Amino acid sequence: MKRIAAPLLVVASAISGCATPPSTTTSLTVLSEPSGAKISSEGVAESFAPYVAHYDKSDFANKSFLDSKGCLRAKQFVATWPSGHKQSTGVVTMCDGPGSTYTIVIKRDANAPGREIDYKFSAEYDLHVMRIKAAKDLEEQRRIDAMWDAIGASMSNMYKPTLPPTYDCTTRRGLSGSVDTTCMSR
Repeated sequence: MKRIAAPLLVVASAISGCATPPSTTTSLTVLSEPSGAKISSEGVAESFAPYVAHYDKSDFANKSFLDSKGCLRAKQFVATWPSGHKQSTGVVTMCDGPGSTYTIVIKRDANAPGREIDYKFSAEYDLHVMRIKAAKDLEEQRRIDAMWDAIGASMSNMYKPTLPPTYDCTTRRGLSGSVDTTCMSR
């Protein structure tokens, strides 16, 4: 994992060491600290952090996106917090080639006005995100439970032991002293 630190920017790169075929897509995740900032690139609002940008293999072949070392240059990202405070990344350089994963954290200037507004929003935003995640986790757990119930039902029908039939029997003594037993299967 590579880490490059700048005053307002932290870049991390991780390359998977798995035996799977290499990916041709590079991803860049943009986070904000505190959370809840709206992330934009070149003035176009994208979404709330975390925002994930994807770059295809062809972007690494396009000379207009590369610097002199052959590294992909992504446009700068801007984080805008609810108070209106903005912080940007500058141009982001990615040198590990297609299939890499990068993460950038845009940190809010703690001395800029409106800090309380942004931290309060961040706490509410994080709570909202946790509730959504909990709901998704619960739904996933229900799906898994239903799958195991179906497997269990299927298995129990496949391996259900064959029990001998059961009978209800009635025995009566006749007038002549004979014993008469009648049995019926259930």
